[in-house]
Amino acid sequence: MSSTKDSVYTPDELRDDISQLLLDRLGEDSLRYLHSSDLSRNPDTNARRVGRDLESAAERAGLRAEKWAHNGNSTTWLVERVDEDDQEGDR
Repeated sequence: MSSTKDSVYTPDELRDDISQLLLDRLGEDSLRYLHSSDLSRNPDTNARRVGRDLESAAERAGLRAEKWAHNGNSTTWLVERVDEDDQEGDR
């Protein structure tokens, strides 16, 4: 029987790990679409918790994350690099 308990990560540890995971998944690309469920496979946590912390984790990595879609199982996120002169209102 699997545990329904959330991860042993503290919020800061989880955000740091997600930040690094986002950078790894983005690679050399300027943007990618990523799923919370896929991102939760690497850190020891669940997709819901990844989704709650993804935007702040992206900011830590100098990225922007935006909810793009939800299919009932997972949220799709648009994750993109933020240019230094890119303003929040430019989109």
